[in-house]
Amino acid sequence: MEGAVLPDKLTPCLPLDVNKSLKANILDGKLDQAVRQLDAFGWQMFIALNWPVEQDGDHLRFAKRLAGPGAPRWYGWPTTDDVFKVDGDVPEGRHVLSDRQADTRQLWDQRGQRVGFETQMNRVARDAIRGANLYTAEGQSTALGRILFPWGLADTGEKRLGSTVIKLAWKALGAQDHRERFFRRAAEMPGSPEQREFGLVGMHIGYKLSFLDSKWVWITFEHIDSVADMEEPACPAPAPPPLAEPLFHDKQCSREDCPKNDPESKNPRLGPHHKATQVVRDVPIRPETVDFNCKVRALLHTHAPGSPAQYYKLVAVQSAVRRGDKWQYVPSYSQNTLLETYQQNPESEDGRGCVQCHLRAPLKAKNASGAFFDDGGRGDFMYMLTRRLQTKP
Repeated sequence: MEGAVLPDKLTPCLPLDVNKSLKANILDGKLDQAVRQLDAFGWQMFIALNWPVEQDGDHLRFAKRLAGPGAPRWYGWPTTDDVFKVDGDVPEGRHVLSDRQADTRQLWDQRGQRVGFETQMNRVARDAIRGANLYTAEGQSTALGRILFPWGLADTGEKRLGSTVIKLAWKALGAQDHRERFFRRAAEMPGSPEQREFGLVGMHIGYKLSFLDSKWVWITFEHIDSVADMEEPACPAPAPPPLAEPLFHDKQCSREDCPKNDPESKNPRLGPHHKATQVVRDVPIRPETVDFNCKVRALLHTHAPGSPAQYYKLVAVQSAVRRGDKWQYVPSYSQNTLLETYQQNPESEDGRGCVQCHLRAPLKAKNASGAFFDDGGRGDFMYMLTRRLQTKP
């Protein structure tokens, strides 16, 4: 299945690749058309990944509808901690989130609660790491050339699923939250062994495909209740509106009392000891993507009114093609306010999007004295290869 346009019927089928015409549209300067193709691909991927499934023996059984029984198909995928364990086995145990974003800083909601984060991957990506011994520094240092994760194919001759990596941001849910508006799971936070229910507020999807030079597309979604997008027009009915009070932004708090995108910010309403991040989107979502979001969310509300999927919106789908010795990124900017809260600097190369940042992802290598170092650009866009390495016991 090629991700050119949304199908007429909601389906759990994963789009294996983008449409072949996408690269030509980018090179020909038809960027609006290319962005629409990427956006359609991103929504297809989001819907298919969040389609509920139930275990049927050794197999997964898909629900007949998006609002059917079961958990999202990615539920139970191995986390990076599982994959990079040096003993080789994925243990049964507690589900513990990290309380740090990729830049090691924390995010707090407007009730003073830490947000949890995790990275998971499908079996294709997991097997690529374990099979090539890339979960150890020693294994990476002996890898020849540049690591290449398997990519998806949608040709008539061969169809296969590509490597998929997801990053998730979770907000602790309480009695005052609208639970039906979230994809949910039980988990723990560091330092707090109590199991709590969390709602999904941010989702990155990295998917590897064949028809673009970067091979990866980066799809990023946020919950519609997360931040106040002042410049974004409201969606017409039947797409549901966001809540009046955002989860990560206090409209009544002044700039002096609640500085934007500051990891040390506190809200006077909560008292002097409780952090609360005043999250602001520095660069608006593209108008074309906003319009497309409204149409898809209206479709979801009409055909899957019981699914939380209608309460999420696409921020961007970004990829890249080569023009000579330079990369062209489409779209040029892509940031998730819940997963990259403090990296929203459009003047910075790393602050402009997933592809620009991940292009330099390294592998571990050895120098002449046998010491390990990060060899930039060899990690196939995946920083987890070096950041998640664990020391042998």
